[in-house]
Amino acid sequence: IAIGSGIIPSIDQPLFDLFPEHAEVATPEKRAITLRHALTMSFGLAWSEAASYADTSNDERRMNRSADPVRFVLSRPLAVAPGTSFNYSGGATHLLAAAVQRAAGRPLLEYAREVLFDPLGITDVEWVHDSPDVPSAASGLRMRAVDAAKFGSLYLTQGRWRGRQVIPAAWVEATRTRQIDL
Repeated sequence: IAIGSGIIPSIDQPLFDLFPEHAEVATPEKRAITLRHALTMSFGLAWSEAASYADTSNDERRMNRSADPVRFVLSRPLAVAPGTSFNYSGGATHLLAAAVQRAAGRPLLEYAREVLFDPLGITDVEWVHDSPDVPSAASGLRMRAVDAAKFGSLYLTQGRWRGRQVIPAAWVEATRTRQIDL
């Protein structure tokens, strides 16, 4: 929705362009990481959520406990070239949430209510915050099952809800297409 409305120009935008305050942790190799890589969880940064979330070695837990979660994620060393390997990462999701919130110029929940929840008639949501600034995008959204089902419905109708285009149809189609080989 953010890309369709133009507040984020492209999924091929370099990630570090969106977070210039963290330029000192960007290596030339890391500068190749794009929003597309974060969306496909192929950004190449070292990340492990294999341990239980109760385990302090879990990277998502470590991110959530850090003073600056965006910096924590961007500071991770590059493990593989961006776009070459899938690795589930709550850190990638956090960066995407922070990027959308920054581009929207308001809290993510407020933006999501305006462009997604309100158009779908979703009024009962909670978005847990593990960091003070950005909600926990990887696992913090709470809603009723009937409202979550509305998201599935959007994909059956090419992004339309009751005659209104909520998600661009081209985006719905792109998300149905393999993005990276596993």
